[in-house]
Amino acid sequence: MALTGQKIPIVSYIIINIFFILLLFVEPFSLLIGLVLGNIFGVAVALSTKWIRIEYQEKGELKTVYFAEGSWMGWGGMLGETRKLILSLDEKTQ
Repeated sequence: MALTGQKIPIVSYIIINIFFILLLFVEPFSLLIGLVLGNIFGVAVALSTKWIRIEYQEKGELKTVYFAEGSWMGWGGMLGETRKLILSLDEKTQ
């Protein structure tokens, strides 16, 4: 069991950035600001969201599952709740 970070969804960022770049021809300044702020926010959320990774064997095959604490309408993981959850799980499994 380990605490792990979320991977940044590069393909999603590329698609949405292409969309916003095309829209820049319509309303350049406000869309540029939206594009920059959206990317900063998205990366900040991805880097600060933590997941619990558990690896186990089932029928001789290694399996991996990820989960996070979902309180505060999904923001609990960013606010340290996933860390508290893994500490609680560690205490109970020892």
